[in-house]
Amino acid sequence: MFILKRFKIFKNEACPCGSGQTYGKCCYDKNDANFDTDHTQKLLLDISKMFDSYKYETCLHPNSDECKPPIKSAHSIQNHGVLSQISYKNHVMGFRTDKTNPFKIMSQDPSTIALRRELDKIGVNDATTHTCFCNYHDSKVFAPIESSPKGFDPTDNEQLFLFAYKAFAFEFYKSRVAFIAMQNLFKNLPAKLKKHPFLFVPEYRGAQLKELEMSYYKQRFDNMLINNEYSDIYTEVIEIPFKIEFATIDCISPRFDITGGKVKQFTKGFMKRMFMTIFPFGDKSYILLSYLKEDSANFNKYVTAIKGTELQRIYEYFSTFLPLYSESIVLNPKLLEKWGKEATLAFTSLSNLIGKDLIQLENQFALNLFKSYHRNSNLEPTKCNLFIEL
Repeated sequence: MFILKRFKIFKNEACPCGSGQTYGKCCYDKNDANFDTDHTQKLLLDISKMFDSYKYETCLHPNSDECKPPIKSAHSIQNHGVLSQISYKNHVMGFRTDKTNPFKIMSQDPSTIALRRELDKIGVNDATTHTCFCNYHDSKVFAPIESSPKGFDPTDNEQLFLFAYKAFAFEFYKSRVAFIAMQNLFKNLPAKLKKHPFLFVPEYRGAQLKELEMSYYKQRFDNMLINNEYSDIYTEVIEIPFKIEFATIDCISPRFDITGGKVKQFTKGFMKRMFMTIFPFGDKSYILLSYLKEDSANFNKYVTAIKGTELQRIYEYFSTFLPLYSESIVLNPKLLEKWGKEATLAFTSLSNLIGKDLIQLENQFALNLFKSYHRNSNLEPTKCNLFIEL
């Protein structure tokens, strides 16, 4: 039954369109909207376009009664404190799906829905923005890290919490967007997705589970935010003794640590997550690794291994790790000039790995980490070294 559930929507379960009715009484016998989707690859293309173009405006702050419009395009990586330090002529380089050129299917694997990501020049006012906070809460809640006169203080527990909260909130928003886009997709294409369930059901089941996981984390973060109580979260701060030329903020569940050892990603069937922010401040830079203390059994070993490692190995590790896992990384355009075409292509290629290709690369990376750690040797340098000074 469990395997069948991954590829089948049952008549007696809630309809994936979000109507609240059962599937059998809602979309089971409905016809598609006017989509030209006779060919499977064309259907994949339409699905990808729908996911990319869907927008959702909300304020994630738990005190909705305080919300004051408008919903704004909030920065996951703050503009004035970070983006301004790594921009060139008010632009950074980042990933966004190309809306001008024809869409491209990344893989011929019919169970995978994705578009190729391409590095593009983005204005700092538009970089890493999502419509997930009202103007009032975005300004009020994040003021200690965005407009504090003292700037970043690695000993300030409120600041450390807010960086972790940002990493979570923007991932929660993206997962909500994906889930609502799936519901709208099913409303438009119930017949096609019934005929080709492998295009939809595995992704839908994954999104259902992530909804449960992220809702639990939201409850925990909301409680800390409302009560101004930050003792339930742990943050390790790693200082880099120079200004880096990139920044990222991510909610992650890594498979391997810096020694190549496996990370305990799951507890009772639920994926656990860490919250990572890497950014420059002044003439130094910082890596913040946060997790709920209740998840110590999952991530304490991961963080401890990084904490006890020399900086050069940390640079090599994250230069491969980040393009594989980060969805929010932005870079100084001058860094790409320093890299050259070959290194830039290597970075883009790593960022676009999915499915079996990604797992194969992860396993090879973990093996290299394990060998170099136990042989006390250096990792093979990556072509796209993120930790270089300009």
